[in-house]
Amino acid sequence: MKSFNPVRIALVSVNTRKGHRSLSLASLASWLIAGETDSLVKIHDVVQGEDHSNFISSILDFHPHIIGFTCYCFNQETTDALAARLSAMLPDAIIMAGGPEASYQPHEFLTSRPWFHLIASGEGERTLELITKWIRGNSDSAEMTETARVEAMMNNIPGLASITNGVFRSSGDALLPDLKDAPLPHSMWIDCMPGVVYYEASRGCPFKCSYCTSSLTGKVREKPFEQVMADLDALSRMGVKTVNFADRTFNHGNDRPIRILEHFRSMNSSMAMQVEIYPERVSEALLKTLAAFAPGALSMEAGFQTSNRQSLQLCNRPGNPEQAIEMITRIVRETKVEVHTDLMAGMPAQTNDDLMKDLDALAASGAHSIQINTVKLLPGTALRAKARDMGIRFSPLPPHETLETPDFTYQELRISEGAATVFYKLYNTGFHRNALQAFTSAGLRISELAWAMRNSRAEADLPFHSVNPDDIRGFLIKFSMKKLALSPDDQENALISRIGEGALLDWALNARPGAKIPEFLSPWHYEPFITFHPLIKSETENTKTENSEPDNIIASLNNQSEILGWSSRRRFLPSPGLRMIALRHFIPSDHALNESSSCIEMAYSGNSLQSDPETIAIFIQANHKPNHKSNQKSNSEAENHHKVLHLKNIPDSRDEISEPHQIHLPSAALAYLSTKGSATIEDMVPALMKCGTEHALIDRILIPVLKTLIDSGTVK
Repeated sequence: MKSFNPVRIALVSVNTRKGHRSLSLASLASWLIAGETDSLVKIHDVVQGEDHSNFISSILDFHPHIIGFTCYCFNQETTDALAARLSAMLPDAIIMAGGPEASYQPHEFLTSRPWFHLIASGEGERTLELITKWIRGNSDSAEMTETARVEAMMNNIPGLASITNGVFRSSGDALLPDLKDAPLPHSMWIDCMPGVVYYEASRGCPFKCSYCTSSLTGKVREKPFEQVMADLDALSRMGVKTVNFADRTFNHGNDRPIRILEHFRSMNSSMAMQVEIYPERVSEALLKTLAAFAPGALSMEAGFQTSNRQSLQLCNRPGNPEQAIEMITRIVRETKVEVHTDLMAGMPAQTNDDLMKDLDALAASGAHSIQINTVKLLPGTALRAKARDMGIRFSPLPPHETLETPDFTYQELRISEGAATVFYKLYNTGFHRNALQAFTSAGLRISELAWAMRNSRAEADLPFHSVNPDDIRGFLIKFSMKKLALSPDDQENALISRIGEGALLDWALNARPGAKIPEFLSPWHYEPFITFHPLIKSETENTKTENSEPDNIIASLNNQSEILGWSSRRRFLPSPGLRMIALRHFIPSDHALNESSSCIEMAYSGNSLQSDPETIAIFIQANHKPNHKSNQKSNSEAENHHKVLHLKNIPDSRDEISEPHQIHLPSAALAYLSTKGSATIEDMVPALMKCGTEHALIDRILIPVLKTLIDSGTVK
């Protein structure tokens, strides 16, 4: 290493999957550029489990003076392997470590990893800038040995730790006093990020949870609000698809989170936003702001962890679990925000029963996904320091997972980890939403289902992570029968019928076109029965028109069901995923259609009954007799008029729209078609496609339904 013109710096992050990009490396690189350090920076994002030979070759070709790794509990093993190889092949390069795995116990870290020369303790932007400028200002350092250079840096630069000649030295932690000078990650790094960009509007956390490294970073430091607004505008102009706020508690403070959200919404950008919140601290004003966001524009992670108050106290985590559940439930019900929640397994004083109870409570809240993680005792945290006194055993090697506590045995923790993997497939994927809704409505517990499925697969020596959706549905049916004390002859039972029908609907919504219905769903393979929608029935009874008495309507309904080849009892299901609620009666022509209750209502399910209460209804006015006093159309025009599909939006009411057989079209299609007032069969499918409706919906649902209606003569 004879020349430092320019200083060449390689920054490396080992990620768990493709597409992940490191915010810390982008921030470091942008800081070096803004600081005019005359350095050449190259970022490397590598993936665990892949062949890294190309990465090693690219580093060797770059001839870096400094190689910096960002170290976390989840990537340390791979990071060590790469750093050790590069240390052997580039003996003159300075190999540095940063991140929580290295920063908070630097002596222990360096003692076991001689391939690292330096640790950047705390926040590395200023430290790395000073290292680069020191190298540029000391031309004779090119002739120094690696040990001499490290010692010289330790004497001049804060925020470093090293072991030289067997002696550990530290120049303390380096933290930025405020974030007003922190630049937005440079566009050259953002351009490399596939859609999702991590962004910091603040650092630090107002809470001091003893298991979290954020408790070690001091008070909360915030970027000025005007800078945050300017950064969001810049990210939108760059074409970023999603900005993920890395702030530990986004809803810290009173007005600031609301102002950020309101500015974000006012941008009218296609960019989406993700934040992390403390659910107990969501105010009514913030909840009102959340409710203004359109579907898909905002998602949030709501930290819950546990409802065990003793566990929370022992971990120095403030909170009210009941209030947290209530607020998560309200966010799900009162907004269109996508909510992700977290549970921890193995907290002090927590039991396996506590974990299962919390899982059921969060599932009942309607949270869109629930992640279960075993507690990690991370270097530098207070919980790790107290672990021995509390009787907690944990792995000294990354990821430092809890092995056993006095209240949570080793075996229970390992079972909970497997159940968490199964639960992800069962719940978080959304493939079993309708069956699970019926399952819990029958008084059954999702946690018991997940644990039982884990144990069943373990006994059969089957993996937890690759469970097939049909295997889940089959197990769900058998488990439900067992818990409800039903025999195979009891499939007419109302509770198991609802669960089976829900499973059949879930299968239909996710199966490949043309797929064969699994045998275990055959008892519920029938054309759904025809029934009154309670809301339409109520409207019908209040409509004073000819033949509108309920008895006449019921008779007409039965007649029309036969005309269409349908039955009010079990019968062949013509197309997967179809559910129909049909009402039919004759109305005078001078009645506005949107005031009438005469219809055949067909509905298709979107992602969630809970999250999308809107229903699109296709009203087919058959046997329409025009009123010639008010409508002077020709006979041919009148004939065509009653063959048109008319559209109406059923009012938004969860209590009234509660039948499990009701299903929903995407809101975009609803909004588009309802503005047209009516649509012929010929223009309906293109209209839906224009709204982005999936081809599967058209191929599997709409076209078979329309063909059935055409064949019946109801619609031309």
